[in-house]
Amino acid sequence: MKNDILALAARGDIAGAARLVRESLARGGAELRDIRVLSAHLLFQATPWDEISALLPPDTNGVVTSGLLNSVRKGRPLNAQDEPIPWFTYPAIDFLDSVVRPEWTVFEWGSGNSTLWWSARTAHVVSVEDDAAWHAEVVKQIRPNSASLFRQGSDYFDAIRAYPDASFDVIVIDGSSRNDCARVAPDKLAPGGLIVFDNADGPEFDAGQQFLIDQGYYRIDFWGLIPSYLY
Repeated sequence: MKNDILALAARGDIAGAARLVRESLARGGAELRDIRVLSAHLLFQATPWDEISALLPPDTNGVVTSGLLNSVRKGRPLNAQDEPIPWFTYPAIDFLDSVVRPEWTVFEWGSGNSTLWWSARTAHVVSVEDDAAWHAEVVKQIRPNSASLFRQGSDYFDAIRAYPDASFDVIVIDGSSRNDCARVAPDKLAPGGLIVFDNADGPEFDAGQQFLIDQGYYRIDFWGLIPSYLY
C-alpha cells in the first residue's frame, strides 16, 4: 500500500493516491505509519477546493488566497500567484510585508525563496550559505540587487563583520549557528531595525534569544501555519 501511494503521488495522480490513503485509514492506517504527513498532504490536495471556493464569497477561501494550497501542491514556499515567499509563518510574512520599505538593506543567514522575496521589496540583500549545493542553486536565481556568499565554520556567522556597524535595516537569522549569529547581529543593525529569528521557539536557540533580550530587544512571536506544510 505504501509503495502504491508513493508511486501514484510521484506520477501526479493525487486523487488516486488520496483514495488509497482513505482505504488505509478505514483499516486503521497502519500502512501509513512512515508517510503520515505525506498522506495528510495528499488528502488536503485532493479536496475539491475549487468547489468550496465557488460556495464562498469571492476571494475569501484563505487556503487558496494565502497560497497555502499552491505551496503544498508544489512543495515550495510560494504565494497564490506563484511568487516566492519566506518559509516563515503566514502571520510573520503578513507583518513583514506591512512594514518593509524599498530603501532597506537586508542581511540573511540562510537563503532561498526568502532572498527572492526580500530582494523584490528592498534595495539590497546579502545572504550567507554554508551548504555548497544549495548556494549554487540560489546563485542561479537571485536578482541583481542581491549578493549570495558561501562561508563555512566561523566564517559563516562572522561574515557580517565585514560590513560597517549599523549597515542593515533587517537581519534574518534563519540558517546554521543561530546562537552565534545572534551574538554578532546587534552591532550591524541600523537604529530602529528588525532582527528576524526564525524557529525561535526551539529550545536549542534559547541562548541566542536570551542574548538579544539582554541587549534590550523586544521579542514578538508569530504563530501559525507555514507554506508547504499543514502543521
